[in-house]
Amino acid sequence: MDFAGYLHNMYGYEYLSEEQKKDIDKLKQMEDSDSNYNINNEIDKIILAEFKSLDELHKSGLKIPFNKLKTNVLENKYMPLILYGANKTNKNRDYYIYTTVNKTKIILSRQSICYILLKEYIN
Repeated sequence: MDFAGYLHNMYGYEYLSEEQKKDIDKLKQMEDSDSNYNINNEIDKIILAEFKSLDELHKSGLKIPFNKLKTNVLENKYMPLILYGANKTNKNRDYYIYTTVNKTKIILSRQSICYILLKEYIN
């Protein structure tokens, strides 16, 4: 493991614990054995349950949906999905372009939401 690689993609598969790797491997096996199961679709369902619409996000801000997402992930043991979604080498999806009160535009994507959730709300 090199440190520069870790800094670039700290939730990359190679940097996870053995237990976390096993959990992600189980997800991949489920996807391989069940044509109706898709890891990315599952992550999207979990995220979009809290990040419902851009209008709602502009009204409430991002803290409320992040806290609700955190609770949902911890209560329902969705950490392997969130770790998978935070890995920059996996497929990404942009959900919204969110404008902050300072008029800064932020792309809310599968990877960015998973990454921020892990880095700022769970760890």
